[in-house]
Amino acid sequence: MYRLTSIEEILDKFQFIYKNKFALRTSLHLARRSLFEEKLFGKLFFN
Repeated sequence: MYRLTSIEEILDKFQFIYKNKFALRTSLHLARRSLFEEKLFGKLFFN
């Protein structure tokens, strides 16, 4: 289980999440789109 050690550590984690939120969102969007395209091409070519 996650153990809280210090406030600085928690703030560091939140800052890291906030900084990387945009990159994470774009990568998730790209992954979702590629997965959708894979399903679409799979239906078209391997029906």
